Amino acid sequence: MNYKKTYNRPINKARAQGKEFSLSELKDGELAVIVSVPNHSLFAPLGIRELKTIFVESKHPFSGPLLINVDGRQIAVSRHLARDIRVKNCLEECG
Repeated sequence: MNYKKTYNRPINKARAQGKEFSLSELKDGELAVIVSVPNHSLFAPLGIRELKTIFVESKHPFSGPLLINVDGRQIAVSRHLARDIRVKNCLEECG
């Protein structure tokens, strides 16, 4: 996959240690692996499932949605729903 380069940004300790955190905490251009997804009827048909690698294309301003890429699909997810999706930093295991 062709992903944007992640810029050098400070990462908090929980993220650096590989602990899980909210999807809404990811920055533009970051990769992550989904750890848990709430039981919502829209997630499975869109491919938002556990152990999927996701890429944050962009975060819209003023509490707007996140534009994520899952399996080559661009999907807009509201910040409210993104807070309930738990992810882990994607280090060497993502491709």
